[in-house]
Amino acid sequence: MGTNSYNRIRFEYNSIDSIPGDLFLYYDLMMIKENLILSGIKVISHSPHALNMLGIEKVDTSFIILNSDTLGSMNPDTLSYPGYFTNIDISNSSTIYYGGTFHQDNYQVFSYYDSWILLAKFDSNLNLQWEKFYGGDIYYDLWGLRATNDGGCLLLGSTYDDQIQYNERDIIIIKVDSNGVITEM
Repeated sequence: MGTNSYNRIRFEYNSIDSIPGDLFLYYDLMMIKENLILSGIKVISHSPHALNMLGIEKVDTSFIILNSDTLGSMNPDTLSYPGYFTNIDISNSSTIYYGGTFHQDNYQVFSYYDSWILLAKFDSNLNLQWEKFYGGDIYYDLWGLRATNDGGCLLLGSTYDDQIQYNERDIIIIKVDSNGVITEM
């Protein structure tokens, strides 16, 4: 009978704090030079309902918000969620891609809603360059994205068509160029 030996690692923390700017769930984080780019759901109170929008922030190493933006709709029936696994990526130090699902059904994976994959391109100061929507004919979800060497972006998602599918989803991969034009699907 052998013995197991384990190395224990002790972590110490300096401080615990909340995410600045009230971002909530589906976080992503990237670093550009000395600043962080954070993303997540931005919940905006809007009587009688709260709105889920895509929030993105540029913060310094002291977590002071330098710039921020929100994407989505002020319509309480149109919820937006960031990509589930990855939702931001940087193709060079001056281009930031941020994506999510527009008009997501908050309670269903197999929804009869029509939804869109939303992709936005920002510069390094979070100035919006463009915002594009892909889909709208069936139910789409964005799971992740990856900036590409040619300045474009790959979008990985899934779709559900309630007219022909029964509790099954299809994978979709969309390649866009630096202007957001679909080059392959």
